[in-house]
Amino acid sequence: MNLNKKFLKNELIWLASIGCEIIETDSYIIVKNKLIKTEDFNLLLLKRIIPEIKIIKIMKNHHLQFLKVAEKIVSYTNFIKERTEDINYVANYNREALDFLMKKSDNLYLSSEKKWAVIFPQERLFSKTIIPYNICLGNDIVGKVCLVFLGETIGIYDFEIYPPFRNMGYAKQFFLLLLDRNKNSEKQKVFIQTWRENISANTLYLSQAFKVFDNYYYFKLKKFLSY
Repeated sequence: MNLNKKFLKNELIWLASIGCEIIETDSYIIVKNKLIKTEDFNLLLLKRIIPEIKIIKIMKNHHLQFLKVAEKIVSYTNFIKERTEDINYVANYNREALDFLMKKSDNLYLSSEKKWAVIFPQERLFSKTIIPYNICLGNDIVGKVCLVFLGETIGIYDFEIYPPFRNMGYAKQFFLLLLDRNKNSEKQKVFIQTWRENISANTLYLSQAFKVFDNYYYFKLKKFLSY
């Protein structure tokens, strides 16, 4: 399985955990969420380019307004390109670094012993594959993160440093502990995503050994009837 497919499958695991309905074919993926009405969780994601008339038919059948593609499309006449874009980042890590991060220490560490203070949506589907962690420093919980494990590939989701602990370097410290900068070690891939407008997140990831892997673009169906 190539990296694109691994990262896509990893993201679908996370989307399912927040209550999204996933319908997948060889050509496209439909994502629906009854509780979260934004374009991030209610869309048609193309796995390959198909005729526009077919796209519109699929979207109308499933009452979807937003289209997501991995390349810029300029020839569609029934869609308006949205300003936002998703940016997918990739970096290296090794298992030893992750195992160390999961042990209580004087540095930041991950703990799954206590539940998150706030869970949204409330009925999250966590498992051995998708695990919520508190980011801890001593006895303080300074943030949270959800890791999705697909073999040795990891997806990072729900990453947040809580307001009282921001601007103290904890986000950078977290990635310094996790990401592998040893050229001679056995490398595994770690994946994180944000949107282009999130300047602080993009600046952080680019400064911490992440590289842009690909971009996803959003389009809005012009004539959309809500049912």
